[in-house]
Amino acid sequence: MMFRRIFRREKKYFSLRCIQIHLRVLGQSLALFVVASVVLVNTYTVSNWHPSNCKEDFGYSQISLEDIQSGVATPPSHTHHACTLNPNRTCLPHSEVYLLILVKSAVGNFRKRRYIRETWGNEARKQGYNLAFLLGFSQNDNIFVNLESKMHGDIIQYQFKDTYKSNTKKMKMALMWIVQFCRQAKYILIVDDDMYVNIQNSVSFMKQTEKYSSLYLYSGYLIDDPRPERDFRSKHYISEAQYPFYCYPPYIAGGSIFLNKHTVEMFVRVMPFIPEIPFDDVYVGFLAQKLRIKPQRNKMIRMSGNLYEPMNENEIQYAIAQHGYENDQMFRVAYYKTQIKHRKLN
Repeated sequence: MMFRRIFRREKKYFSLRCIQIHLRVLGQSLALFVVASVVLVNTYTVSNWHPSNCKEDFGYSQISLEDIQSGVATPPSHTHHACTLNPNRTCLPHSEVYLLILVKSAVGNFRKRRYIRETWGNEARKQGYNLAFLLGFSQNDNIFVNLESKMHGDIIQYQFKDTYKSNTKKMKMALMWIVQFCRQAKYILIVDDDMYVNIQNSVSFMKQTEKYSSLYLYSGYLIDDPRPERDFRSKHYISEAQYPFYCYPPYIAGGSIFLNKHTVEMFVRVMPFIPEIPFDDVYVGFLAQKLRIKPQRNKMIRMSGNLYEPMNENEIQYAIAQHGYENDQMFRVAYYKTQIKHRKLN
């Protein structure tokens, strides 16, 4: 009897253990099934948002390029910002302007503008090229900006709040200013104030492009497979509500963009039909996409690494523009290096 009771207890115990094991296996199988389903769904979704879709219009503007060019399409209303500072000497009427350089600068970056004026900006002006700084507005810095403008006569300022998120407005104002006040400019270079520009190499590049009969010029550091940033901690974050698509069209990084006269005129023409996106270089990519302009890779624009390093200080001699210049020493070393190269060539 005692052995029979023990046997029954053991049988019951093993039965419960079997049930527990079966339930655990069933739970694991169900979890694997869910994971597999998610992977399959995601794979299907990603395959639907194939990178080749980045070359399409995304429906950002349903109006066709043909309707825009013919004048049939009516642009939606846009907010216009007043130009509060306009340098009269930058582009004199009826003057020839081979190269116009516009530097996008944060309104409070007084030192960087001084570094540029004393180094590569000085070299540009000595060679007869035109240079101006493009600023937004800040109440705190307004008095000093007005003094700077009176002293140097090279400040373009529009009445919008100067923040990182207003860079697209700054780019749009740059393009509009060219068409309104410097339409005769043959070539345009739009750069950030942390770039060092090798003027001699820039001009050599433009001379080289003249050998080809391309109607458009949209060249620089090419971002050929861009994706929107979904991490809200990043300064490049954009929500799916703002931009629901998987990728951006290819574009030229905003640190240094080469354009010609015709490209700028056409950009301004389609601009009212393209909604703003918070990133100026991505926005210009949409303009180019609408116009079916292919961005051109320029391997002499140095953007990778995003930091100037003393060990690479000779690189500027062979580059068109280099990113990451923050202080006086950096600018002056680069100026010295480019001057040495220029004197050797002459």
